Amino acid sequence: MRQTQAMARQLELGVRVETRQAFFMAQSACQRIGVARAAVAQAEEGLRIVRNRYQSGLFTIVNLLDAEVALQQARTNYFRSLHDFEVGIARLNLAAGIIDEDFR
Repeated sequence: MRQTQAMARQLELGVRVETRQAFFMAQSACQRIGVARAAVAQAEEGLRIVRNRYQSGLFTIVNLLDAEVALQQARTNYFRSLHDFEVGIARLNLAAGIIDEDFR
């Protein structure tokens, strides 16, 4: 009886830990989405400025390419944050036991 109670307690603690980890993962990713969105906006503005200066002959093609790479990296980080959020929500649902046949 004690062994069964100990196993049940261990299982309960494991579910709690898994649920908390999934919650904090989703929460962190949600916060990163906002930061990444701002970084994309900043990179787009930076590219606009560099493009204007390049067209005016003030910057080289290397500066333009660097700005384009920075924008692509910012967009990649944004999409990675979205992915991490979705994974966190899926893990949270799994840990909470609420995934059903309608889960997308």
